[in-house]
Amino acid sequence: MIISFGLPQVFRPSTDTAENADSLAALLEALIAQNRVFRKYHSAPLLYESGVVYGRTTEWENIAAVRIRGYADCKSLSAWLISDYRDIKKEPAKAVFRWLPRQDGSGAKDFHILVLTRNGYECPSKRLGMNAFNASVF
Repeated sequence: MIISFGLPQVFRPSTDTAENADSLAALLEALIAQNRVFRKYHSAPLLYESGVVYGRTTEWENIAAVRIRGYADCKSLSAWLISDYRDIKKEPAKAVFRWLPRQDGSGAKDFHILVLTRNGYECPSKRLGMNAFNASVF
């Protein structure tokens, strides 16, 4: 099943960064919650043991969908890793964002998602193959 959210009020050049951040946080928590529901009924490996790699997508996908595709970007990878921390390792973790102006000159901002744990920031995208240029920007 594919569920789309129409969010015309956010992620545009004129949108307030705080509204973008609040919307992004809500979407991520929904994806994390979906991963936790998936794990309640199905077994799944830890992200770093799954064989999944970094690859840019436009989809927000849970563990099951990422495993089928074999790759994902920061949205889905971070949500999976946070699920690993919260459900398997029983440790706190949360998503944090970095903003960067888009290269297309539109004035809109792109985001990158990292995971904050008690040991600091973790970038699953970088660990799973995001190229050095993109990783150094964030």
